Amino acid sequence: MNIKHISARTGFDYFVNSSATMSRGDINNRLAAQGLPDVSDRTFVHYQRLVARGQLTYMPINEFDMAVKNHRL
Repeated sequence: MNIKHISARTGFDYFVNSSATMSRGDINNRLAAQGLPDVSDRTFVHYQRLVARGQLTYMPINEFDMAVKNHRL
């Protein structure tokens, strides 16, 4: 697992724990405080898509896209 993946997972946890109300800027501020890289706009939109589908544990973008395509989510 690389540092960007750790950052994406950690950011998603913040997002979910805020009931999906935390902004990308707030997430990135918390990540920076831990020495982790920012999440991108694409990753933040991915968080919103995950939550909209009822997914409350992090799933990488490609894995999520395949699950949606194969009607598993």
